[in-house]
Amino acid sequence: VYKVRSREDGRWYAVKEAHRQFRSMKDRQDKLQEVAKQECLPPHPNCVRFIKAWEENCRLYIQMELCHSNMTAYAEEHHDIPERTVWNYLVDLLQGLKHLHDHNLIHLDIKPDNIFISNEGLCKLGDFGLVVRLDAAENRDDPVEGDARYMAPELMDGDFTKAADVFSLGITILELACDLELPGQGQHWHSLRTGTLPGDIVTDISPDLCDLVQRMMHPDPIQRITVDQLLAHPRIRKVLWWRRLYAARKRAVTWVFELFLLLWLWICRMAKKLLPRRSSWLPLCWLNPKGLPHRDKSFEDSFSDDDPFEDSSHSLGMSSNDSRDGATVFPHISSTPKPLRANSSQRFCSTPWLDSPQRPPSRSRLSNQLKDTWFDMEPKNLFQSFEELATDSSPDL
Repeated sequence: VYKVRSREDGRWYAVKEAHRQFRSMKDRQDKLQEVAKQECLPPHPNCVRFIKAWEENCRLYIQMELCHSNMTAYAEEHHDIPERTVWNYLVDLLQGLKHLHDHNLIHLDIKPDNIFISNEGLCKLGDFGLVVRLDAAENRDDPVEGDARYMAPELMDGDFTKAADVFSLGITILELACDLELPGQGQHWHSLRTGTLPGDIVTDISPDLCDLVQRMMHPDPIQRITVDQLLAHPRIRKVLWWRRLYAARKRAVTWVFELFLLLWLWICRMAKKLLPRRSSWLPLCWLNPKGLPHRDKSFEDSFSDDDPFEDSSHSLGMSSNDSRDGATVFPHISSTPKPLRANSSQRFCSTPWLDSPQRPPSRSRLSNQLKDTWFDMEPKNLFQSFEELATDSSPDL
């Protein structure tokens, strides 16, 4: 079986390849008749949906619905399946089997390998390679190719009836509920077909489930319980009611979710049309990098629109405390910038000495301006100062 993706609709499907090529024209005709039976079978939620079939290189290929896994893989991963899950699977398989029997078809190969689990958790009957019509089963003389572990005892005598499918389903449920390894032959194989179940293997299941399985595995096909009688059982009807309620609730949740999704998309589309367009939906506070000072109100009155420097920047200012009479006054370097008003006589701004807004000043030009501003002064002659001081202080002779 291959997992493939269709080029027509882009969906995933399962393609089953025949084990061997057609042995003869009669074998090819029989295989094509089996495909025709599946094509005539209407779709059902508990039966694997048939898509199409074709032959290539004398080999048959069947395209069908892709399921999550089969019952064999599920049982290998979960050796302690809850009984509630077993009841749900039994109800699903009974509905699928009833669909086959109502269309006068017999499966004849019910086993965990041919039971599939969908993505929604539903059990589905599949692999209808041995399906025969009930009217043609009476004239069938070839041996059955099914698995002996799940085969009804009357099939050994060539008695093909609907009861054979009920027996195979019953022993499959017994294997799942009790986590058994069914024998394919020998004394244990015959003991399971005597009509009574060994007490040591049914200790962990409820009496209702044990009674139903025992009636499904009755050795006499005439006295064996039918599918319609099983579906009319009170416990089966209760599980079926809860199963349908769960499916309806799941569909309702899906519909409500899709409805709200469509409503939300419609609201977003209408809001996009009504609201004015903005260049950015981000708040202005998000646009300011973390750690940078926010623009102060005083900067709005400055003639420069540049952002202020960080605390590490310096601005020039005169300190009155450091000035002394008769001493040289040096400019004081402030650790924080002091923005100036637009009408101020000094031409300082957040970007110092920016002569042209298009081109920032070069570093060499900036350093020359600093030299001219800070250190463009003449040093006083100390000797001349001392002589003047001595002349002023000496009395007139």
